[in-house]
Amino acid sequence: MEKWATELLEALEAASVEAENFILEVADETIGEAIEISVEFVDDLCELLGEALPLEEIDRAFSELLDLDFDLEEGDRPYNRSRSDIFDELGVYITPSATVHPACRGCRNYYGYAHNGNLLVCGMHPYGWDDGNCPDWEGDR
Repeated sequence: MEKWATELLEALEAASVEAENFILEVADETIGEAIEISVEFVDDLCELLGEALPLEEIDRAFSELLDLDFDLEEGDRPYNRSRSDIFDELGVYITPSATVHPACRGCRNYYGYAHNGNLLVCGMHPYGWDDGNCPDWEGDR
């Protein structure tokens, strides 16, 4: 290779190294400044929220909520009622079929009750399994 071509390649390589170093330096500075700004923003926000929220009132309300005493009549106690009676009051039961959650048919993990219009299929897959072969399927005992 001729001397001028070698010198040109060396100059291009040196320029690319300088450009890379410059970009990395700018990125480091930018990230550092962004972190500092974020920390300042969060600190200011926490300070504003601390001043704006009535923390003592919130604490008192939660304390009152936790101290509630429920007076249940003997017939209202959950242990005197069957599971199906309790679930009937909670929501609507959806039976799995060939078209509705087919992977859940016969599975002991299937819950299938809708509460406020939201169906909870099971604990592992709250919205159900996409195809017919659920990896968590367990037959009834």
